[in-house]
Amino acid sequence: MTEKFILLTCISFLFLAACAAEKEKPRPEMPFFVDEGKGVFINTFSISQGDFPQNGRMESLNPYPDWVLVPEEKARAVIEEVFVRYGVKLQKNYQFDFGKLQVQLDGYDRSRETGYFYITEDDYEKPRQASNERAGFGRFGYFFTEKDPQKMSLAELALLEQYCLFDKFYVALINGHQIGYRATGDAAKDAAAEELQLKRLRARTEMFVAWVGQRIARANAAEEKKAEK
Repeated sequence: MTEKFILLTCISFLFLAACAAEKEKPRPEMPFFVDEGKGVFINTFSISQGDFPQNGRMESLNPYPDWVLVPEEKARAVIEEVFVRYGVKLQKNYQFDFGKLQVQLDGYDRSRETGYFYITEDDYEKPRQASNERAGFGRFGYFFTEKDPQKMSLAELALLEQYCLFDKFYVALINGHQIGYRATGDAAKDAAAEELQLKRLRARTEMFVAWVGQRIARANAAEEKKAEK
C-alpha cells in the first residue's frame, strides 16, 4: 500500500508540473465510432490493466523464460490495420515531445493526437535496486535508473498514461512481450497459438479505439455545451 502511494504521489507531482508549463491544445475532432452508444470506459492498453510491472522492481518485460514472442512486424501490422480502418493516419517513428516527455512513438496521428508505442526491452529502461537507503526512494528503489534518453522508465510510461486520462492525447502503451506464447515444439500448435495472440491483439486494439472515441465524443459534447452558454 505504501509503495503504491509513493508511486501515485510522484506521478501526480510530475503531471501537475508539466501541465503548468504546457498550453492547452485544441480538442481533436471526433474520428472514431462509439460502440453503438454504449460506450467503452476502459483503456485496454495501460499499466493499470497489468501490462507492465506496477511495483517497478521487475527488470524484464518478458513474462517467462520459455516465452516466444510474436514477431513485432506482424503485431504492428495488426495494430496499424485497426487504426487506419477507423481513420487514423499514422506517421511511423514519430518523435513525440510533450513537456519533459520525449519518446519516439511507433505511430502517431498529430491531427487526431492518437497513436501507439510498441514497447520491447530495447525501449524499456530497466529499474534497479538502490545501492543505499538514500538513493532513489530508499528501500523501494522505484525510479533508481540510469537515465537513457532513448528509453522510457516505468515512471515516464505511467505519466504518459495519466496524460491520456486527462485527454491531452491518446497513446496505446503496448507491452510487446505480452504478445507471445509458450512454445510446444509442435509447429501446428505454435502457429495456432501465434494466430490466437494476434486475434486478441486486434480485439484489444479495437477496444482502445472505441475507448478513445468515447472520450473524444464526451469532450466535444462538453465544448459544444460550453459554447452555447
